[in-house]
Formats: sequence, C-alpha cells, structure tokens
Amino acid sequence: DQLAESNRKLQHYTVHLERTNRELDKFASIVSHDLKAPLRAIGNLTGWIEEDAGETLVPEARTHFNMIKQRVKRMEDLINAILDYSRADERTGEDVKVVTKDLIEETLDFIGKPDNVTLEIENAMPEMVSDKTRLQQVFSNLLGNAIKYNDKDNIHIKVSVSEDKNGWEFSVKDNGPGIEEQY
Repeated sequence: DQLAESNRKLQHYTVHLERTNRELDKFASIVSHDLKAPLRAIGNLTGWIEEDAGETLVPEARTHFNMIKQRVKRMEDLINAILDYSRADERTGEDVKVVTKDLIEETLDFIGKPDNVTLEIENAMPEMVSDKTRLQQVFSNLLGNAIKYNDKDNIHIKVSVSEDKNGWEFSVKDNGPGIEEQY
C-alpha cells in the first residue's frame, strides 16, 4: 500500500512539474519577445538618425551610434541565451571557437567599464570551443560583481587561467572587500 501511495504521489508531482515547465517556457517566450521589442526600436531609431544625419554626423557621434548598435545586438544575444537556458533540457548550446581574451574584454566593455577600472589579463588566454553566450554570461556576472561590490576608488580586476587534466580553470580576482568567510 505504501508503494502504491508513493507511486501516486510521484505521478502527481510529475504532472505538476511538467505543467510548471510548460508555464515557464511560455513565460520565457513572452518575456523574451517583450524585451526584444524595445531593443529593435532602439536599433531602428539609431539607424534612422544616422540616415537622416548622413555625412553631417561627426565621427565621434558615429562611433557612439555604432556602440549603441553593438550593445543592442549583445542584449538580444543575452535575451536569446536566457531563453535558451530556460530550455536547457531541450537543447545544447552552440559550440563555437572562442578567443577568451577577446571575450573577456568585450564582456567588460558590454557591461560598461567605468574609468576607474583596470583589467589585467594575467597570462595567455586559451582559444577553445565552447558555448560562447553562456561563457560570456559567466564572465559578465563575475566582472559585474567585481565592479558592483568594490569599495575602492580604483578597481583592479585580474583574470587568469590554468589548465589541468579536466580543462581550463579561470580565476577572477579583484581588490574589493571580498566575501565574508561565513558565506
């Protein structure tokens, strides 16, 4: 009788979990669509302003517009990555060749490197095949936290890598207060 009751509970939990997963997939799709709409509008408006200005647009302004377009593209990529992550059990990430030094620098630029931040890439970063978007998300979180929770006037972030039998191990260190030992 206990086995039958346990099976009934397990079936109930399975049905509930499947329903919750379907709702989360639907929610992720809606949020993804709603977040992409303003990004497309920003991209379109930027293009229209550039077209209207034509040759009268000063080089510095053109550089700023290009930066806006790059960041809009990266935001779209991140939204897509979040959507993909919400469906992680349904697909694997697309593995591509990643130059990690470039990825780290692009990520810091994307999150908005303040003038008081110095990035030191300690040793030669590898080129490897990986899911670039997910790897960028990891570095975005680590670098973003190194900046956000740093209490120093001049923030110093050091990224290093070492190789062991299981692959590459990256390290991100900063001169901030650190995490309290109990955490």
